Amino acid sequence: MNKSAFKFVLLFLGAVFLSEICLGQSTQALFGDDELMPEFPVAIKGVASFDLNPRTGNTDIDFSDTELMLGLRQKLYNNWRGQFVFAMQFPDSDTGLGKLFYTQSFLQIDNYRNSFRLGRSNSPSMLLGFPTLRDDDGLNFNYSLNPFSNGNDVEYNQYANTASYSHIFKKRYTLMVHADNFLGQSEDASLQVNAFGLSFAYRLPDSENWNRKFIRQIGVAAVNYLTDRTGYSGWYDQSIRNYMASVALNLRPDPVYFWDFMAQGIYNEGFSEVKDIKDYFDYTRSESFAFFTSLRFIYRKLERPTLMSSGGFGYKSFTERSENEQFMAYYNVFYRLGNNFDLGLQYKYYQNSGQTSISADDSKHLIQFALVFTFDRVFNSQFDDRFSLLSLEHRYIP
Repeated sequence: MNKSAFKFVLLFLGAVFLSEICLGQSTQALFGDDELMPEFPVAIKGVASFDLNPRTGNTDIDFSDTELMLGLRQKLYNNWRGQFVFAMQFPDSDTGLGKLFYTQSFLQIDNYRNSFRLGRSNSPSMLLGFPTLRDDDGLNFNYSLNPFSNGNDVEYNQYANTASYSHIFKKRYTLMVHADNFLGQSEDASLQVNAFGLSFAYRLPDSENWNRKFIRQIGVAAVNYLTDRTGYSGWYDQSIRNYMASVALNLRPDPVYFWDFMAQGIYNEGFSEVKDIKDYFDYTRSESFAFFTSLRFIYRKLERPTLMSSGGFGYKSFTERSENEQFMAYYNVFYRLGNNFDLGLQYKYYQNSGQTSISADDSKHLIQFALVFTFDRVFNSQFDDRFSLLSLEHRYIP
């Protein structure tokens, strides 16, 4: 994004905040008639961590995943509504994505039971979000990995250009079909569809936030990546098929002392001719099974979130060579300092065995001290809170 565009965004946000906060006026002063002009949601997520490797003594200051999100929602005919969402994020510093990466830029229309989305958004590569500091902390275990990427740009696994349709049954069952363009080593690459899939999930509505049943979510999904596999023809023989299953359980759905458990497994059929892992190309095309799980505790005081703590691990094995394994464990705690502001501490451990060291160091310890800020506000409010901009991104203390 160039400087003039960035200044325009800041000036626009400043005008809205002055109208709403300083002048005490509604956004009607800016947009006109509330019945005709759109709802305007704004969300901000700020993440900064001080990372320490106790073995080497190396330290880093990491502010990746800090993000600005803007949206417009509009009433349509026949009980439909439409929206546009745009978001930009600071990517990891060791990627080739530049200073800013556009994570969201999509149009969506939906009603009570149906939703159509077209544009760039979250990729259909995972079913559950886990309570790590950043959502890519367990990337190799909880994402169906993008085989068109070079492995350095984690955002190419998290986001894709997508066209999707979702249908909701009885408020709790969602069937989604999607066609996607996963980004390759360059954003200038072809925008041709190179993946498709479907998912089916049972999810409790957010309106039952603290009156929950034992099963909060259970789902399955399949993703097919359309590659140019040498020596084969036809989309089925050339595709890499990934299958996912997930479950989220409310072990103790208590509004004060809350416990839950989450797990997800991913099976990658891979290609039979790939026996050894020499690079990331082979890594994503090897038959493998990945598993990730977490146990979380949330404490609420006076009906306000106060503390969240979680721990978990991930494991990945490869069929062709039993010595190829990956393991990760983490533990973290977040304390609410005030409205929207959290103080966090996280410990991570990685272990790569055999040929899997191509994706990271053989082993690594990492201690992270973090500050997290989240903000979500709707101007010219017209709709219910079924959809929040922050629901598109990694969440912290709920």
